[in-house]
Amino acid sequence: MKVRNTRARLCAVLFTSLFTSISFAQVSTVSNRVSLAGDDFIDWQAYSGGLDPTTLPSPANISTDGGMAVTVTQTYATSGIGSVPYPFPTNMPAGGFVYYPGGAPSDFYNYVNPTNFTNFDGVGVCGFGTQVAPYEAGEYVVWIEAFDIDDASMKPGPFEITSDTTLESESAFVGIESTDPIHRVEISVQSTVGGAGYYAAFYAINQVDLKACVSEPEVPVVSCSGFEAPMDNYPVKTKKNRVFPLKMELFDADGFALTDLDLAAAPVVEVMFTSSG
Repeated sequence: MKVRNTRARLCAVLFTSLFTSISFAQVSTVSNRVSLAGDDFIDWQAYSGGLDPTTLPSPANISTDGGMAVTVTQTYATSGIGSVPYPFPTNMPAGGFVYYPGGAPSDFYNYVNPTNFTNFDGVGVCGFGTQVAPYEAGEYVVWIEAFDIDDASMKPGPFEITSDTTLESESAFVGIESTDPIHRVEISVQSTVGGAGYYAAFYAINQVDLKACVSEPEVPVVSCSGFEAPMDNYPVKTKKNRVFPLKMELFDADGFALTDLDLAAAPVVEVMFTSSG
């Protein structure tokens, strides 16, 4: 086997493989507030203006309890805020305030009316959760979907949660978390079976819990001084099915050698070869 002079390329690939890796967002549902472990929240009562019920424009630019800017949007130009049980005599926790889409009940026949949460201070969040209840009592289906900074759906979503206000002590908690920042969350009631089944578009969202993303550790910048003998004598030749005699040493910025006790993961060497043909 003969290898052409690819010293610089191999050197760069080696250190890229050592300190970085390709990762994909891990997105999953969360079944309750305790598991979500949020560190911020949206308090709808703060936007009631002392009126119960009251209206909120759509889109609405609001702030979380911790001061994060969030934009809430739904189909109609105005939405509502009211205390439980108004206008939802279901199993929402009593004493809190809820957000609900605007429009007259006659407008809500047989269609889906999603609510979108965006902005999140421009940095996104890694956890989002709330309880959702339709106007009608009975079984219902909720969708929640997360989107990344490019507004692409973060798979494997959207997630579907089924609940029944007549069987469960509290309305379904609809939560989602991700290893990468979420920049938009869309929630919708897809269907209901209680009563006439007309009001999937008319539902309530109570306190929204949010969880900030944990800052990623800074990737160290390293340099490569090349290879020592015999790897520095190009072209390098080996007999068939033999390995290359490669040894590597790592040093920190002060020139001290690094050992396995200093590294979070074992080094990985990736060799790339392009034949002359």
